[in-house]
Amino acid sequence: MKRLEIVTLDSFSVKKDGENLSVKYKRSKKLWQLFHCLLANNCKIVGVDYLTECICSEDDNYNPKQVLQNLIYRLRKILDELNTDNEESVIVYEQDGYRCNTKNHYFDAQVFEELCHCGFKMGDDAINCFQKALALYKNKFLEENNNDRNIEKARTHYHDLYLKATDSLIHLYQLQGYYDDIIEVSKAALLVDYYDTNIHKEYLKAMLEKDQTRKALSHYEEATEKLYTQAGILPTAEMNAIYRSIKNRKKDSFVLLSDILKDLSAKFDTQGACLCDLETFVFIYNMVRKRNERYMKSYKKETDGLRNRYNMTYIMLMTVVPNDTPGNRSQPINAIMNQVTQVLLSLLRRTDITCQWSKNQFLILLFDLEMEHTDLVFNRIKNEYERTCPDAPVVLIKSINAI
Repeated sequence: MKRLEIVTLDSFSVKKDGENLSVKYKRSKKLWQLFHCLLANNCKIVGVDYLTECICSEDDNYNPKQVLQNLIYRLRKILDELNTDNEESVIVYEQDGYRCNTKNHYFDAQVFEELCHCGFKMGDDAINCFQKALALYKNKFLEENNNDRNIEKARTHYHDLYLKATDSLIHLYQLQGYYDDIIEVSKAALLVDYYDTNIHKEYLKAMLEKDQTRKALSHYEEATEKLYTQAGILPTAEMNAIYRSIKNRKKDSFVLLSDILKDLSAKFDTQGACLCDLETFVFIYNMVRKRNERYMKSYKKETDGLRNRYNMTYIMLMTVVPNDTPGNRSQPINAIMNQVTQVLLSLLRRTDITCQWSKNQFLILLFDLEMEHTDLVFNRIKNEYERTCPDAPVVLIKSINAI
């Protein structure tokens, strides 16, 4: 029997003698769906009842078990070249169920797992094992198939294994001082899973070790923005510590003031309000508070109506409460907060600053404003959210104080 090459960690394919069988028989969707179910169980026996659930819809009026037997026959015909020996078949019948028999064939997920476990033993060939394993993982397991819970379970298993192997390889590279290799591994890993903050952290640390300060700063700013706007992920304490290291590194070289001013202007050339992390917001708030206290002392001999005569800086706490009343469809709070963020950035002035305080609260600094205008700002935010996000109703609650 000719050897099969089964690929599941990239675009799914089954090849024999260079011929792509999954393309040749691409119209046989149920046939390949059945094969996916068997592959996801990693060569373990899958019960007949479960397999019939995978391939037969509720609307099917025919005999599900007969359909399964027909599909098994067709699959064996394609894969085994009509080999009638059950033990040598790619699809083996055992204990009222079926399993994949890949011992004489190439199955990339199986090889990937073996290489990972070889690396985890941390022997002399650990780096080589991890390198080969990660090279196989081009995409999530059978990503084109989202119809089976066991496939999703297997997908999670292989992806967790990939992240663990990536972390282990980076650790080995760090021990050897192979920072260029860490950068390349991190780049590849971020193409697979951009939302893993640990990979971003190791990527930034490696760039700093190679004195790639500008690249590190650019990546930090791009990554933190995407992680927050697309997934509601705030920078971790470790990421913030790396950011401070990046800023300190920039001080080590001589730079003209004119270049610094251009750089500063470019970083904050935004159309709307400034969205920052909590640590930055707290720093700005305290600077503004100290500044205002100094001004108040300077003008203490003036009239008691000082706060009414001068525009002030205000801090607003805005709480977002999903409206879960009957008839309203609730959405995840992260999705709602992302929508509110977009409203804030589009409506607030360029001089205003906001950050997410908790999972359902925002802090907003409103500069150079009269007290009566703070209600106008809040109402504009509320009305704009109701207009742009009618499918995610919320109740907005505000508290406000002058600084």
